Amino acid sequence: MRNIKLKKILFFFMCAAFLMAMTNMGNTREPLNVSSAFDAKIIDVSDKEVDITSVNIDGKTSFRGYLGKGKVQIPFENISYIEISKDLANVVLKDSKYLCKLKINSLSRVYGNTTFGRYQIALKDIKRIEFIKVN
Repeated sequence: MRNIKLKKILFFFMCAAFLMAMTNMGNTREPLNVSSAFDAKIIDVSDKEVDITSVNIDGKTSFRGYLGKGKVQIPFENISYIEISKDLANVVLKDSKYLCKLKINSLSRVYGNTTFGRYQIALKDIKRIEFIKVN
């Protein structure tokens, strides 16, 4: 009887470890150090403003989302700013056109540099992000 309980406990911990590995829980891997020609001002959901340089989203210099069933990828150079609410984004383009209610992966992360070091934040924690081209 005791041997069966031990096997069940061991099986539980093996499954838990496997599932954690599949979901990347505890993944502290640093992002690719992507060089970007864009800076940004980020306002998070607590209204804290942070200026970052060499901004990228998941290592890319474009914003990805879903427009209905289709996927869009918008280069930063076409974007003025993005307003985010939970898992939806409204993108205002440089030519004053906009795309509303794009479904986003709220776990995607924005990376960049600040005067005090590296910075990262999940899209779900951002209220607004403004892009500035550096030249």
